Amino acid sequence: MTIKRVLVPLSSEVNLECALSSGLLIAQEFNAHLDAVFYKFPLGGHLPFESAEGLSGAVIDERINEQDDIALQCRQHFESALEQRKIDQLDAPLPASRPSAAWRVVDETPYFGVVQAGGGYDLIVIGRHKLNPQRTPRELLEPALFQSGRPVLVAPPNTPRSTGSVVLAAWNRSAQSARAVSAAAPFFELAQKVIVFAVTTGAKRGPEAGEIGRYLDWHQIRNEVVEIPPDHRPVGEAILDEAKERGADLIVMGVYSHSRLRELLLGGVTKYILEHADLPVLMMR
Repeated sequence: MTIKRVLVPLSSEVNLECALSSGLLIAQEFNAHLDAVFYKFPLGGHLPFESAEGLSGAVIDERINEQDDIALQCRQHFESALEQRKIDQLDAPLPASRPSAAWRVVDETPYFGVVQAGGGYDLIVIGRHKLNPQRTPRELLEPALFQSGRPVLVAPPNTPRSTGSVVLAAWNRSAQSARAVSAAAPFFELAQKVIVFAVTTGAKRGPEAGEIGRYLDWHQIRNEVVEIPPDHRPVGEAILDEAKERGADLIVMGVYSHSRLRELLLGGVTKYILEHADLPVLMMR
């Protein structure tokens, strides 16, 4: 299956331009439909980072009005982006092979909104934090990675010119990497070049990078296998250096899940890539 339905979850914490530009670019490349969904906190429920309990009615109303204002601003930006890209607003599948998009506002927390909706899409695009481009809103990233069962594309801080013409698959011999390679098949099929890159740390058992190259050969996907020994650099830095040297515009990687979710996103290769990547990163657990 190809990519035909893309979810771009939004909240007051998300850099809208960052998320939408990557999502719409993918919609155009695959003639897919994009749903931009702004998640508000439900009336009388939890507001960002604190409970409504103990707050006065006036303060709650003020917070709700702030969310409504942000949602309206986001919708205006969304409609302007569609007009610039000549993408139609549609809310039902049509046989025509052209990109489309729709806007929705949902009275739900971002976390549970993504949990409820994510599994119904081929791809989830997560934007960067509005105030810090090195951060990705965890209330969106965690449910997308661990609850949806779908591949997640983390948008770069700046608008990408292309996504997936040169793809670097970061291979570490894990089951998560294998699932990421499988999830990236639609991008591989459109790519001009695919690089299977591995730092041979020996930390995990599983197929070597050459086996993944042969796997892609059987799917008639031209690829190049690059393996390097460990050096002074962190593995995440080596991956990003190789991507830059090769002119990659997409990194594909598996996300290894520890017993505690917070440890996953606060350490290791994942943290380094998310904090330093200036290109889209496709991840799969």
